[in-house]
Amino acid sequence: MCVMKNILFLLLLLGMAAGLNAQCISINNCPATQPVCDFSPNDFSFWNNNNWLDPLNQTSDLPESAASISASATDTCTNAILSVKYLLFLDLNNDSILETVIKSWNPPAPGLVYYNNINNPNYEGGDTLVFDARPVPTGNKYQFALETTTSGNTLTGKLRWNTPNAPNTFVNVQLPYGTSKIKWTFEDNLANTDVCEYIIPVADCKAPTVVCLNGLSINIMPTGQITVWASDFLQYAEDNATPSAHLEYGVRKTDAGSGFPEDSNGNPVLSVTFDCNELGTQFVELWARDASGNADYCQ
Repeated sequence: MCVMKNILFLLLLLGMAAGLNAQCISINNCPATQPVCDFSPNDFSFWNNNNWLDPLNQTSDLPESAASISASATDTCTNAILSVKYLLFLDLNNDSILETVIKSWNPPAPGLVYYNNINNPNYEGGDTLVFDARPVPTGNKYQFALETTTSGNTLTGKLRWNTPNAPNTFVNVQLPYGTSKIKWTFEDNLANTDVCEYIIPVADCKAPTVVCLNGLSINIMPTGQITVWASDFLQYAEDNATPSAHLEYGVRKTDAGSGFPEDSNGNPVLSVTFDCNELGTQFVELWARDASGNADYCQ
């Protein structure tokens, strides 16, 4: 009986030691989501491929944004050597399916991604497609990389780009609009592992630039009124992501409301009407709205 108790006690101690050992790695912050808000102009050299689609902006030239994505963990085990790796999941045709996976320990060649490899064993293979179409030598093309820094027993991993010609020079990745996901795995030489996984929604946050024609002069019709259209006041409008042809316009008299002008059915108000009681200088707001719902106006 005593021997049995000693064995049970020893097993209990071993189990407790294993439980403590499993807690050696502690991820310092693992958010449920890390939104990226873009204000930059679209660069046609990145993520521009006929195999992809941004249905919101109706283009195969996916708008992109610089993203600072990282994770860190601390290992309190004695003699532990901590390492990190990531899996990046992309949805390049915006159908809400993450079909493309990039592995930090075996990334695609410079300038390329392996498209639609989510269902392949170990995420191997896939269609080889260009994401960096800049007219530069292959050695200067961007490739997916992992940058790590260590401070004491804390290791930080960063999702980055570098080039074969400058492997120690890292820049933030440019992620296409839509929802991506990253899975960080921290592990040490003592068989301890911890995982951090979160989504990365990348969205357009910049309102269009809209410029009005000022000094427009009109005459009241014999009916005693005149209708003027939004297009009459437009000099030009442009947006960082939505092509100008797909911008929506609306118009209202100044101080007659707020926000993008809409009727009771949610349709843009495209005209204003003046009558004989409004002779003289009048002000209107000409609004432009992009595919993401960002809007601004000129007066």
